[in-house]
Amino acid sequence: MSWVRRNLPGWMKRTARRVIGVVRRFYDPYGKWLQQHIAARQARLTVHSRPGQFSLLTCVYERTPPHFFAETAAGVFAQTSPKFEWVLLAHGPIPDELERVIARVATDPRVKLLRLDKNLGIIGGMRHCLERAAGEYVVPLDADDLLTHDALHVVAQGIHDHTTQKPGFSEKPSFLFTDEDFLVDGRPQSPLKRTDFDPVLNLASSYVWHLCAFRRERALELGVYADAASNWCHDWDTLFRFVNAGVTPVHLPEIVYHWRTHEASNTNQTGPNAGSLDSQKHVLERQIARQPRPESYEVQPYPLFRGAPEWGIVRRPVETDEIEIVSHDRDDPNAVSELRESVAIVESPFVMVCAEGVIPRNEDWRWESLLLFEFHDDVGLIAGRIVDARGRIIGGGQVARPSARLSREYVCSDLGRRFDEPGPFAMWLKPRTVDAVDPKFFVARTEFLQRMLGKIGDDLPLTQFGRELGEIAAHEGLRVATSPLIVAEMASSRTRRKCQRTSVTSRCERD
Repeated sequence: MSWVRRNLPGWMKRTARRVIGVVRRFYDPYGKWLQQHIAARQARLTVHSRPGQFSLLTCVYERTPPHFFAETAAGVFAQTSPKFEWVLLAHGPIPDELERVIARVATDPRVKLLRLDKNLGIIGGMRHCLERAAGEYVVPLDADDLLTHDALHVVAQGIHDHTTQKPGFSEKPSFLFTDEDFLVDGRPQSPLKRTDFDPVLNLASSYVWHLCAFRRERALELGVYADAASNWCHDWDTLFRFVNAGVTPVHLPEIVYHWRTHEASNTNQTGPNAGSLDSQKHVLERQIARQPRPESYEVQPYPLFRGAPEWGIVRRPVETDEIEIVSHDRDDPNAVSELRESVAIVESPFVMVCAEGVIPRNEDWRWESLLLFEFHDDVGLIAGRIVDARGRIIGGGQVARPSARLSREYVCSDLGRRFDEPGPFAMWLKPRTVDAVDPKFFVARTEFLQRMLGKIGDDLPLTQFGRELGEIAAHEGLRVATSPLIVAEMASSRTRRKCQRTSVTSRCERD
């Protein structure tokens, strides 16, 4: 399909888009599913928003499309949980048509209309709204996007469900986020179903945008919307501020937000503007500054192209003795016992384990592993990707899923794909959390691996070794990470035999 998009002439592309548009009018499986799902979840929503709980924050300015803002307002006023405050800022010169829509919206008593002669920009306007809101939670809402009619109902239920009762008081979640989709030509499509909060993925990519709800007083304390340099990445900056303060964001796996794409929107551009890249870099540099040795890192262009330029944190190639390498014969029935003996004498803080014939493609695995361990104290294991000579993934990080035969089974979700395939929203090309490692190629904290090998019996098959490590890590509150930058190639059988002969000869010469 990518070849077709690159090589078809313009008139054929336009015709194809028109045909697809006509087909979608009559065939819209996602839209029908979403309608049915929203109707079905009403039975599960028993807690409505209460007075003073929510303040929606929205800014409009001279380029806000009036008809889209009118649709946004209609979605707000159609909420099944109608108790809320809507803080609406009109800043800068406002065209007459937009002014008429604002005047109609402001007649609703729930709207707190603010006006400023000067346009404060994205983050300045949001800060102005935040400081004047009164709700316990604030919910940012772009002036051209849509809420499902039960969005606040879903969030109110989520706050109730995730409130922890403690002696004498209750502890409410400080930050919640949901799933969303894109609104294209008035139709929802391309649902983004997020995972629960993943700090590994969040450090590598801003993947939480809409809908977010967070405690207003805590946001003011943490300086949310107060850093002008994060203007184009203020949602990423907001999330980092809460996470850095010890908050674990709560994920509500429901689609309640339609992110509109149109000619004037950022989501319809071929790439980020210069301001967005500057904000990305600034947000990442603030994370580096929090590290004990910030001089060990720098922000550089991300080495894998995901469709647009972007920045990423890179570990500088220093302290090369931090990771030792231990190999094993994956066909040896006593591989676990041999690993125990080999790992027991490792003195470096980290160890890379690989099967004979599995060869890292370059030194990127080393620096990326150190970065993940140093930025994430709870990462105990890192799964690498194993590819064949054609670049197809034949092993790597595994995820657990329910199984009809077992309590759960582990699968490598990347299996069979090319190592450079982007996947949905290009998330396959970013580090993330998984559940288990492939025993043929992984990196571990040495102390953790030594302890675990002391608990695992010699009769455990090597094929189950990585899963066992993952389950023990989860039991101890440790995370298993993976990164597309940590890649090794599985040599062919002929090459493996040659490597083994060379290895035996080298050992004999040393003896």
